[in-house]
Amino acid sequence: GCSQGDQTACVDYGDNLEPADPERAVRVYRAACAKNTLPACSNLALMLRDARGAPKSLTEAATVAKTACDGGNTPG
Repeated sequence: GCSQGDQTACVDYGDNLEPADPERAVRVYRAACAKNTLPACSNLALMLRDARGAPKSLTEAATVAKTACDGGNTPG
């Protein structure tokens, strides 16, 4: 579904990738967040904060968390 543009499927796909392939999960979340999929932004923020799948980046984490929060995503 994610490859077909279903953004909810992209979030689910990223969730499934996180344990085994966190780098790929970050790529999936970044792409979905860029399409304003707010749960992906929240998940990406946590991964960047914790340096899972990408180098730690508190600046980028804050930016994507703010996007999620401003859009009404409570975890963001």
